[in-house]
Amino acid sequence: MGAWPALFPRYAGNEPGDPDRMARAIVGAVDAEEPPRRLLLGGDAPGIAISSEEGHLAEARKWAEVSRSTDHPTDPATA
Repeated sequence: MGAWPALFPRYAGNEPGDPDRMARAIVGAVDAEEPPRRLLLGGDAPGIAISSEEGHLAEARKWAEVSRSTDHPTDPATA
């Protein structure tokens, strides 16, 4: 868990999120014509998610050829 237990007392009760606003955002998302598959809540959430997904995409691109190489060959001569 690292440093989190030591930081928790300073953070607890000082969260930037407003539960009432979050509840309204959730209801609005659920009622949306095209609701999100994942609803990011909190000012820092989009940046964290985008950074994480960019890392996933970079890794997927880096290893894409290895991923493709695991299929059965389409040309029996290359088996």
